[in-house]
Amino acid sequence: MEQQIDNRADESEVIRNNEQFKEQLHEFDEEPPIENDLVMVDEDAHMDYESDAEDRNEEQRNVNADDVEIHNEAERNGPEEEGEVRNEEQGNGPEEEIQQARDEIAGLQQQLRQARQAVLDFRMVINELESRERCETRKFDGRIENPDELFMPCAFCRRRGDHCSDSCLVFRFTRERKQLVNRAQLCTMCFDYNCSRGRRCRKRNTRCYYCGRCGHNSALCTLPEKSIRINDELELLKRRYNDAFVRVLRFERKLRRRGVDM
Repeated sequence: MEQQIDNRADESEVIRNNEQFKEQLHEFDEEPPIENDLVMVDEDAHMDYESDAEDRNEEQRNVNADDVEIHNEAERNGPEEEGEVRNEEQGNGPEEEIQQARDEIAGLQQQLRQARQAVLDFRMVINELESRERCETRKFDGRIENPDELFMPCAFCRRRGDHCSDSCLVFRFTRERKQLVNRAQLCTMCFDYNCSRGRRCRKRNTRCYYCGRCGHNSALCTLPEKSIRINDELELLKRRYNDAFVRVLRFERKLRRRGVDM
């Protein structure tokens, strides 16, 4: 009998313990789930981030506005300040510019006077050279045309029937030709060793083909070589004359552009 009472007492104790455990479970079920807390935290963080982003954007807009204003101010003031700096560096005031223009005109006038004088000088020398005696140049392709002279030897190279003495290509210049004639003791008019010379020479009255004078053979005349030198000098002087004349025109044009009367 006592054993049955003890068993029922134990059952009653177990039932009470189970009811307490159920109540604890029920209380645990009534607490909000942790996922809801995470969602709320995330929403709060997102709201805080948006708020911070708006604050940063507002600050950036303010900074950009300040930068734009500073840039505009620099553009408004920059050219004037740079112009002032350039003016200070150059230091060209109206009086200095006027003096610079005067100096430039004075320099052009000096160059014009020099160019005009050069034109006059070249013209004077050209006139003097053109007044000198000249003749046509010596031809070195001359063939013997006179049948009586076909077998006459050249007075200088001694070749026969090929060319006349005046057209000798072996001895082209008058100086060396005269040396050969003097060394061989030939007549300077007929190139004959046995000539009596002077008034007794058979060619004493024969005029030179180049200068038109008597007393020497055409092959020994120095005028063709002198004429070559004169013609070369004339060609050079005429080029320089033309260059000087062009300079005169150029300086006159520059001065007229600057309002200077010629």
